Amino acid sequence: MDILNKIRTSSNKVKRSNRFIKAKQKKPLPLVSQKLLLFAFTLNDLTVEDEIEFKVSEFLGRHPGGKDLKQLDFGCDALSSAKITLGEGDHDSKTFDREYIPLFSKIKLDKTSIKFQFNGNFKNILSPSSNYTQYLYSSVRHMRSPHAVRMYDLLSQGVGKYNSRKISVEELKSILGLSDSKSYKSFAAFNRSILQKCLKDINENTDLEVNLELIKTGRRCTHLEFFFKKKEKEQPKTIEIGQTANQPVNNAAQEPQQNSLQQKMKMLQSLGFSREEILRELLKTDVEVGGNEQEETIDVDPVTVNEQPMQQATTTPRPTSQGSLEFDFQEKVDKLHLRLNEIGLTAEVVSVAIKKYQSDPNWKIWPELNNVKMAMRDGASYPNKHTLKKWIIDQK
Repeated sequence: MDILNKIRTSSNKVKRSNRFIKAKQKKPLPLVSQKLLLFAFTLNDLTVEDEIEFKVSEFLGRHPGGKDLKQLDFGCDALSSAKITLGEGDHDSKTFDREYIPLFSKIKLDKTSIKFQFNGNFKNILSPSSNYTQYLYSSVRHMRSPHAVRMYDLLSQGVGKYNSRKISVEELKSILGLSDSKSYKSFAAFNRSILQKCLKDINENTDLEVNLELIKTGRRCTHLEFFFKKKEKEQPKTIEIGQTANQPVNNAAQEPQQNSLQQKMKMLQSLGFSREEILRELLKTDVEVGGNEQEETIDVDPVTVNEQPMQQATTTPRPTSQGSLEFDFQEKVDKLHLRLNEIGLTAEVVSVAIKKYQSDPNWKIWPELNNVKMAMRDGASYPNKHTLKKWIIDQK
């Protein structure tokens, strides 16, 4: 059986039995372990006899580098001892029953591939033909919290069937693996540190929009109701071409366009472009209407163009042979500035990094930065902003 081919033909859709999704955990799995587990379920027609194999690069969505192997080793180690709890009823219920099942019988990891083999007791729930939930793995790829991944998994059961789900606080804690956690005994701590962060992660990084309503019994919050729906896809904006000069103009709609144009012109001036180059590149566009070329021009107040004195930049990008302006490197510089600020480096260190990158575009800052961001996302303590700061300063 060609397992790698099965991955390619599955379109990376996670398919899991609802029994598996509602299973309880004694303790939560780390983020990288959660994602490895879900990625394993993107295979079609899983059986316990299969040794599931996929490339490290397929899981990461890129070529591995830096501390990736260390993180995967950590994730596989956690999965090797993980188990789920199936069953119904509370401890004081007559229908109480529990089944504790280790997830995997073995896991293998090397520098290029990961191999899993599920526990034989999962035979009946690995590839369900009914009572299952399915969603794209890409929906959870960028999530930052293991609890949010688990919550997304749970809420996805209802997408397309109903728009809300009610669950007791204690049941949700058991599904997230937090029932025995002393840190979240009080609901206030659970709400602040788990629920709100999960909602933020899901709303920012997945295809779901989720809201939460707290339900109290007396003065105590005992149940939660999640309201969820698929986010609406943004419709591409279209610009109608062919409006004649005599047609009425919506001034309110034109003002944002003019402001945007002026901002672009100011930016180009600061980069050292001449007035003629700016006018040629920004104010004239060849558009095709009904198969005939028509030149569309925009009138600009000359005073606006000359608001700032022009300076000749030492590394000014020039127009390409096609007449378009390339700002790829400047965009990378801006992105680097943003990413360094996001992880908490001081302004002085950020300034040093930007200067080094501008003087040497091949400087290997991006792999180091990505390693730190991955560690922060997965809750690892190393590498961190302090090691990155030292690396930046020590680099010559």
